[in-house]
Amino acid sequence: TGLDITFSGCTQPSITVLSPNGGEVWPVGSTQAIKWNSNGAPTIMVDLVRPNYECHLTNGDVPNTGSLTYTLSACINGLPIPQGSDVKIKVMYRSNAVIVTQDQSDSAFTITSESRKLSPCNNLGDVNADGFVTEDDAEVVRQIVSGLRPASTEETRRSDVNASGTVNTLDVTLIRRYVTGLDITFSGCTQPSITVLSPNGGEVWPVGSTQAYSKQLSCLFDCHAGLRRANSSLPTGE
Repeated sequence: TGLDITFSGCTQPSITVLSPNGGEVWPVGSTQAIKWNSNGAPTIMVDLVRPNYECHLTNGDVPNTGSLTYTLSACINGLPIPQGSDVKIKVMYRSNAVIVTQDQSDSAFTITSESRKLSPCNNLGDVNADGFVTEDDAEVVRQIVSGLRPASTEETRRSDVNASGTVNTLDVTLIRRYVTGLDITFSGCTQPSITVLSPNGGEVWPVGSTQAYSKQLSCLFDCHAGLRRANSSLPTGE
């Protein structure tokens, strides 16, 4: 009679995106895993989405396995991989090309071409010791903070990029900000400085005499001191 439109025994299809779910940083060209839970969705379609931009990661509807591994080189529909901090994953179940149910990342994440950077100082941020600071290092720190992996003394030192004395989620955020170019260094990096104490003006030094000079140095690497004329320049300090 049309008083009901379905039966209570009919389960409605559903999809819940698990990852990425907000805050991640994906370098262009990297291979990433997308995961979701679903019920009653035999096939799915996966897109990377930004406002007014849809990048297909599947060739139409494909069997639903609960995950997708994708290399961020190009979209299936020929578009370039979107870059920015406003990207989300959308997973859909369609029937006859009509969307039945869908879900997307709870919050936006970042895709960037700034994927490999040298440590700004003393190997900070290069937790996996591969010579670069990347999203992989942020993931290692996240696992350390979550208790998913133990950390050696050296890994702990490299992870504590803000020199707080502990490794926490802020270090994960700071590494990601450095990788994406939002920050140019870590707060745990001490800036080199030089302060000349003497001579400091007004002295008279005879040519051929032996004189003493003194200075205060704060250096991360090598400090070099020498005589210079007043109009010459040094990279830092005095």
